[in-house]
Amino acid sequence: MKINKPSISIMGCGWLGLPLGENLAQMGYQVSGSTTNQSKLSIILEKNIKPYHLNFTPYAGANISLDFFDSKILIINIPPDRRVGIMGFYITQIQEIVNFAKAGKTSKIIFISSTSVYGEPNRDVYEEDEVVPVSEAGRALVETEKFLLSLSCLNSTIIRFGGLIGNDRNPVKFFMGKTNLPNGRAPVNLIYLDDCIGIIKSVIEREAWGEIFNACADYHPEKQNYYTEVAKKMNLTVPVFLNELLSFKIIRSNKCKNQLNYIFKYPDPLEFPLD
Repeated sequence: MKINKPSISIMGCGWLGLPLGENLAQMGYQVSGSTTNQSKLSIILEKNIKPYHLNFTPYAGANISLDFFDSKILIINIPPDRRVGIMGFYITQIQEIVNFAKAGKTSKIIFISSTSVYGEPNRDVYEEDEVVPVSEAGRALVETEKFLLSLSCLNSTIIRFGGLIGNDRNPVKFFMGKTNLPNGRAPVNLIYLDDCIGIIKSVIEREAWGEIFNACADYHPEKQNYYTEVAKKMNLTVPVFLNELLSFKIIRSNKCKNQLNYIFKYPDPLEFPLD
């Protein structure tokens, strides 16, 4: 018997949302995707994703396309930026999006969050641990998570990704050539793009709703070792870190592996492909 796949809308077709939408479309899902940039609509369409120009600033514009919210699953993939005062803006923005989702046909939400919500507790970190963010963006994510999980009319799952790597994105380019970088012995918490997509698909396929998942590669080399080796492989000027451990966290993704039965394609950041 053929099982109908749920329709999916992706709010934010950028670094993660666009390849995710392309992958889902290739699997037979009906996918819609939004962008705030009209010039990207044709790129989204090329990936067999129905494109929408949506901009919540933080409220919706007058010409919003309501049928974007007729998908059963809404993936919210719009992180807060680092502007002062972003917290109130971001929470209002998410609340506005949810109001449209409730008015449409959406019944499930996947919210893309970050392991920054944990702060730097100097220990291993699991989903049930207290969240103590140190940045305003992190606090905005925590409040948004609480809001989404409190909704009785929508079933939300939160995915807290570590540092995102892949598709020409690697922070080594920011560090290259710099010296006296602090906290060189701190472990990295990274995840490759392919695993980000794989975990989101696993949540959908296993209908793992009402959950929080950490999502980070299994191994956590020290900053100074990871970025030195990657810089050498990419023929970049090697950054120099101070050999010190000031603060850290080690993100554990046991729940992701056990409950979703997910096997990381790239469990070791030192083996991530270099785009």
